[in-house]
Amino acid sequence: MQPNGESYRLRLDHAYLPGGNDEGSRPVCLPFRLFLALAALLLVASFALWWPDGVDYYFTFRPVARSFLSGETRLYDEASLGFYNAPWTLLILVPLGLLSFSLGQAVLNTLSLSIIASTSFFLQAARRIPPLFAVLSMVNLHTVDVLFRGQVDALALFGVLLGWLGVRNHRPYVLSWGLWFIAIKPNNLLLVVAVYLLAVRYWDRRDLLRVVSIPAISFALSLLIVGPDWPLRYIENHRVYGPPRYLSVTIWRALDQAGLLAELFWPVAALLVIAALVFAYRAGLTEHVLILALTTNLLVSPYVVGNHLIYLVPAYLLIASRNRWLGVLIFLTTLTPLLRASGGPEWATADLLYPFALWLAGWYYIMRDPGKTAGAPAGEPNPTPV
Repeated sequence: MQPNGESYRLRLDHAYLPGGNDEGSRPVCLPFRLFLALAALLLVASFALWWPDGVDYYFTFRPVARSFLSGETRLYDEASLGFYNAPWTLLILVPLGLLSFSLGQAVLNTLSLSIIASTSFFLQAARRIPPLFAVLSMVNLHTVDVLFRGQVDALALFGVLLGWLGVRNHRPYVLSWGLWFIAIKPNNLLLVVAVYLLAVRYWDRRDLLRVVSIPAISFALSLLIVGPDWPLRYIENHRVYGPPRYLSVTIWRALDQAGLLAELFWPVAALLVIAALVFAYRAGLTEHVLILALTTNLLVSPYVVGNHLIYLVPAYLLIASRNRWLGVLIFLTTLTPLLRASGGPEWATADLLYPFALWLAGWYYIMRDPGKTAGAPAGEPNPTPV
């Protein structure tokens, strides 16, 4: 029997949050904090000593951060090719760039793994499902891809979690920070941003200003520091020096490989996006809506690679909480990157099985329970105390 209603929403969203009144919000004891600190140090040491050089950290993130410090690049120019992230990503990359290569990459990978693990175990504990599913959601080949490349996708995943908590607990600044982190790498999370904003459309005007405040301030400061034309440089840089597509995981590429006209998918993609937005408009921010937003965005996006699929951690856990056997079966779809070992990069499109399976499961539960959704909708127009 699925819990529902306001009591469930509170238990879901306040689990392990400091200051709550429920059982899950007990303060973390000192020995456990020491254990986490020791685990983080061991991870940093292990990544620094034994992990291979991440191609994206080696060729892009570290050189761009150091070149920006030395004044050799303003970003989004020929001296920063491959950097397609928001300017404020440098707030994280510059301190790492001051360290040695191995140590900087080790700290980044430890941060990424910590975010993925925290997201997984937070949702697992809130939904009261076996910890095995938290492990399955994070210990898969897509997580390895993030760490192997030295990528920053986990920061955007952290934004998804913050946005979810911010909307459902009516915390405008938490949502604002969530949007700030999502903006670090937003291309495959735009639909998530849209459903978050739809959910808060009835909030007090002051709360809406708080929601946009942190990204807006960061954008304005970027105009001063990086240059007022940086959005135009970003677009031009992406158009001329776009990311390589040989490992692209998109329906568009799959259609091309099958000899079909990929352009015919545009109307279908538009309908999928509209369906997700209409459902979000009617239902508010529910678990089903989050699943649809995450999966639909990845299925219709013109550029997806394996490391982007860690955004599906929340969707996987929410589906696994509905049916554990289904969770096990869907986990098997995360093994498709193994096909590249023998078949070459054209097998990359097999990775679509993972978001497609979650998308189908999400719609199945919507159609099975058309009158209700898992959890209670959020976004009620009650103002936040000043």
